[in-house]
Amino acid sequence: MEFLASLLTNELGNTDGVLKFISDAKAHGIGIFPPDINKCDVDFTVENGGIRFGLSAVKNLGQNAILSIVKEREEKGPYRDFEDFLRRIDPHKVNKRALESLIKCGAFDSLGYKRAQLYAVLEKAVEFSQNAKKERACGQKSLFDAIGGGGRGSGKRALSLLEIPDLPEWESLELLGHEKEALGFYISGHPLDPYVKDIQRLTPYDTQTIKAAEDGIRTGLCGIIRSKKETKTKKGERMAFIVLEDHVGSIEILCFPECYQKHKAIIDQDEPIWIEGKFKRADDRGDAKIIAEIIMPLEEALKKQARGIIIEIIDEKIKLDTFSRLKNVLKRHPGELGSRVAVTLSGKGRVVVQLPDDFNVDVNPSLTKEIEEVLGYGGVTIEYA
Repeated sequence: MEFLASLLTNELGNTDGVLKFISDAKAHGIGIFPPDINKCDVDFTVENGGIRFGLSAVKNLGQNAILSIVKEREEKGPYRDFEDFLRRIDPHKVNKRALESLIKCGAFDSLGYKRAQLYAVLEKAVEFSQNAKKERACGQKSLFDAIGGGGRGSGKRALSLLEIPDLPEWESLELLGHEKEALGFYISGHPLDPYVKDIQRLTPYDTQTIKAAEDGIRTGLCGIIRSKKETKTKKGERMAFIVLEDHVGSIEILCFPECYQKHKAIIDQDEPIWIEGKFKRADDRGDAKIIAEIIMPLEEALKKQARGIIIEIIDEKIKLDTFSRLKNVLKRHPGELGSRVAVTLSGKGRVVVQLPDDFNVDVNPSLTKEIEEVLGYGGVTIEYA
């Protein structure tokens, strides 16, 4: 595991390399932990059977800032709370941009704050830290010292000069977006996570396995746009080179003018997408790529390709009211796609029954979630073309 931590440290400048090792680690049951202000070292380290991100992975955090944070913690103990951290660090080393990145990547999560809360007081936090340094420089006792200090872990909360509002956390996609902005990677989750099973049924490829496919085949991939470079053709028409990223890596997507003009609005949205087109293998003239023809939001692609649902009923897991509750759920989501029920009887086998057209549904995440809440387990399979 120490070797894996070393590999991750060495690959920090190579996004695909880090994604590959993170994917491999998770596949082997090795946890990948985000930065933590009280646990991080400079580089990746082994912790509780997993790998902890190092502070060197956090963008806008210079070497002087990293070393000062670690040294202060090692000499004077863990940071008790956010205010304690601000009082103890040097604001000239841990400046506003560095503080912002630490908040966005979740480095203060273990102190009991939501990222949205701390981000809301970023400006005041910078001022607070600067004032604390001035007090130290003047040899004055701070208000906290005067009243006995004490942070979250002291049993008695000290009077705080920094009011942190009680705010809800960012929505999942926004939180992940900020996390990637600060680290270059998704750690606490991935925008494709809710769609993993559906993606596996929709396409046999990911950004890495496609690179071994036959040259010229028409295929489709799901992912998030990591970057976009817009340029012009000799005729002055706009086109774009896109880097599409999924859980395991990335691949270049070439959007010629007609495709780019038609799908630019979708490309500019920071949401999971489906890209369909012609695959070109790597050769002397460049890396593997897909020449895009169709681009659409992933949820729209899943809806278009869906042909129906199968609800798995396992006899020892269902309750007396399961079928009546399932009936109500299906009725709340009327649509054109057929529903089937697969009943598994212990020791006797499995029977699949097509439900009447009255139970045709509109496939969407809410439908799947509601059915699985009724079942108490993940028993919904969406069938795709």
